[in-house]
Amino acid sequence: MVEEGDLLLGQNFNIGSKMFNYRDSHILLTVKQPDFHISKSAIAYSEQYIIAVDGLIYEIDGTELTGAATNIASIILKLIENGGIETLKRVNGDFVITVIKRKEQVLYLYRSPLGVRPAVYFWERGSEVIWSSSLNQLVKHPVVVPTFNYDYIIDYFTTPTRTNLKNTPYNNIFHVIPGECVKIDVSNVISEFIKKPELISLSGRDNNSILEHFRDTFFKCVESRLNNSNGEISIALSGGIDSSAIACAAQRIIEDKGKDIKLTLNHILHPGEGNELPYAQEVANKLGLELNVTLVESTGMFEDIDLNQGTLLLEPSDAIFGSLNVKRTSNEKAIINMTGMGGDQILSGNPHYILGLIQRKQYSKSFKVMREVSKEYQQNLLYVMFTTVLKPLLNKPSYGHELMFGMNYQLFTPSFMQKLKNSSFRFDVSTSLPTDTQYDVERIIWNEQWVGLDGFHVCNERHPFLDMRLIELCLSLPYNYKQTLRNNKIILKEALKDIMPPAIYHRIGKSPHYGSINETLIRSNLLEEILKKSMLIKLNVVDPTKYKELLGYFTYGSLQDPVGILRVLAIDIWLIMNSNLIT
Repeated sequence: MVEEGDLLLGQNFNIGSKMFNYRDSHILLTVKQPDFHISKSAIAYSEQYIIAVDGLIYEIDGTELTGAATNIASIILKLIENGGIETLKRVNGDFVITVIKRKEQVLYLYRSPLGVRPAVYFWERGSEVIWSSSLNQLVKHPVVVPTFNYDYIIDYFTTPTRTNLKNTPYNNIFHVIPGECVKIDVSNVISEFIKKPELISLSGRDNNSILEHFRDTFFKCVESRLNNSNGEISIALSGGIDSSAIACAAQRIIEDKGKDIKLTLNHILHPGEGNELPYAQEVANKLGLELNVTLVESTGMFEDIDLNQGTLLLEPSDAIFGSLNVKRTSNEKAIINMTGMGGDQILSGNPHYILGLIQRKQYSKSFKVMREVSKEYQQNLLYVMFTTVLKPLLNKPSYGHELMFGMNYQLFTPSFMQKLKNSSFRFDVSTSLPTDTQYDVERIIWNEQWVGLDGFHVCNERHPFLDMRLIELCLSLPYNYKQTLRNNKIILKEALKDIMPPAIYHRIGKSPHYGSINETLIRSNLLEEILKKSMLIKLNVVDPTKYKELLGYFTYGSLQDPVGILRVLAIDIWLIMNSNLIT
């Protein structure tokens, strides 16, 4: 007799240490994720359901969960049996949850909001449904014949809130977007729901109470990511306040609760740019920990790229070059890496602050802020009113695709721009919120930075600022807790100033830390080789003359904003390495 939650071996299930399959008339499950460090996959089943859990679950309804994945799968099973599929919204973590309704032969896939763990599925009407938590497993399946999805190029160059993040580079293979639950059967795919942040009422709370609430929530989010580790966690310490706050909170939690975890602090130093090393060193000294400094020379950024070979990356990404060099990193020991990603988005405020005050009927406060802006920047008050209130109201939401920030419109061919213009996809996001909060919701939920690099999971990335508990609190905060004209991330500094070095919590910003790659292009002649083999030129996406011109400016360091051309290079190099997909 197999107990509930046990790993099953039998006629209907074939479960190994890293993979399990479920097969019936048309549904085939493949869950295999050895690339994720500290990965856990397990199932639980009943007469009505089969539940598969892949990843980490931090808490359900505020109750922290630890322990074996098989126990957690059983908890999820009971949750669904008692409340249905919608109860999955109550689960917080970094996971993919599979639910099979056995009699109905219906599949549900739920991917955690803002989690980096992917969920992908192959679906073709009337064919088998195959899904996995890794593209790596899906494209190798004998049923799947991967061919290139040309619509993906349009999505790739489009701003995230206007694009279809469900598309992958492969025909008939789709992403489940973060926070989405899809319902799949042999004839239909339906988006059952998308988990979005819910605002929290802070009315009647005084300043100290709000600061304490923030501190408690932040510590819980950091501690959740300290759990389920192998005893060693790396923190990517840039020197800014976000990663510094995480490092200081993590060390305090380890000391106070006696956790058997070793923290390592890692700082990447890019020569020739703003030096953040002294600030990172301040944090290390405060915590009594050694700071590991990695010097990233610009000449190492492209040195391992060989256009005649393939790539481990299954989707285009700037990980194809830069400090995440695939060949080098894939040979290193797998680590858990905690980052400050998301801090800017949830704590820095946004340009629609004044309009948000008016929409909340805080008229006197909005007028006061406009006067402060007028005085600070020596601008006419009427001009400030027009740019901060009237202009955003007059700009109606635009449907269809828009080129991503930093892209040069003249680079793309007229035919490609027409295809982009004709595309009409846009996420269905609520517009009932004040404009400033809506702006934050969209740039947090639909930010492509949160999407994991599928096929490249040497590091188990964990981001405390992207915990839904913290996001919901920060979206609900009055903006004076986030920004003033001369300060930002105010609540983070005030709530944690007792554990951070003064040099950190007095900071307002930090210097650039991205590094230069110009020298490598000059010395390796990679530019000429890319232009000669360019798939974007062959597919009539970019104008060859303009492409050569921009790459020339970029190579000799005279391109002011290289972000756009880097994105173009990333997909072009990826397509060249995967030219066998192009039919």
